Amino acid sequence: MVWVELACFDLKKRRREAVNEATILQSKPMNALALHSKPRVFLRQIVWPRTVYNGPLTGQAKTSRQLTEQRTTMTDEIHSYEPKNGHGLPHDPFNAIVGPRPIGWISSKGATGQVNLAPYSFFNGFNYIPPIIGFSSNGYKDTLRNIEETKSFVWNLVTRPLAEQMNQTCAPVPPQVSEFDLAGLTPMASTLIDVPRVKESPVTFECKCTQIHQLMNSAGEKIPTWMVFGEVIAVHIDKRLLKDGIYNTSSAQHIVRGGGPGDYFNIGADQLFQMFRPKA
Repeated sequence: MVWVELACFDLKKRRREAVNEATILQSKPMNALALHSKPRVFLRQIVWPRTVYNGPLTGQAKTSRQLTEQRTTMTDEIHSYEPKNGHGLPHDPFNAIVGPRPIGWISSKGATGQVNLAPYSFFNGFNYIPPIIGFSSNGYKDTLRNIEETKSFVWNLVTRPLAEQMNQTCAPVPPQVSEFDLAGLTPMASTLIDVPRVKESPVTFECKCTQIHQLMNSAGEKIPTWMVFGEVIAVHIDKRLLKDGIYNTSSAQHIVRGGGPGDYFNIGADQLFQMFRPKA
C-alpha cells in the first residue's frame, strides 16, 4: 500500500525537505482542492516510501516533522523483531506469549533399567480418541533416548504441593543419578508398562510412544529438537478430584509454566468461568 501525503507547499522549499523521501507524482493544479487564491498554492500528491500518514483528504497539510513524529510514535508502541536476528529484550518473550502451558513431567526408563524423571514446558494433549499427548525435547536428552529404547513413558501431573520437587528434577545431573531420589519422590510401578509413576502425583498417564519427529526450520534444515507423541493406554486419578464423576481441575491445583526465567501460575477456582458452544 502506498502512503500518500497531500501537502501545501512552495516547490523550492519542498524539494529541499523531500530529498530522498518523496517523489512528485503530478504537478497539475487541482483547482477544486485549492487552499488559497493568493498566492496561488495547490495540493500535490507525494509518495512517501516510509511514512505512516494515511489521513483523510481534508486539505490540511502535515509537515515532514509531524510525519516523522507520528512514525516514531507508532514504532514505540509496537516491539517488532525477527527471531533469527534476536529479540532485543532481557528474556525471550516467546515462552511467555505461548502460555501458560501445562507441564510435561515425564518419567522414562532406558533399556539398561536406568530411570529418568524430567519436566518439559512444551507439552499438551493432541487427540481425544485415542488420547494422545506429546512434548518436545530441546536437545537430545536422557528422556528422549530412554523412550527411543523402550517405546514407553509416563506423564505425571504437577500440582502446587509438588512444585518444588518438580523443580529439583530440572537439575543437570548425569544419567546414572535418579531424579526420584534427588527430589525425594516415590517411584510406583505402572500397570501396563515397565516405567515407574510418581506416587505423589494425583494423576498419571501411562503411554506408549507412537511417533518421534525431529523438527525442521523454514529452510528445511533439521534442528536439535524432537517432538515425542504417545498414546495414553492407562489413566490413574486420585478419587478426591472427582466431583460427581467430573474431574475438578481447580481442586487439583495444577501449576502451569509462564515465561521469564522462572514464572509459573497456579490454577484455582478464582480463574474458572464457563462458556458453552453455540448450538446449530
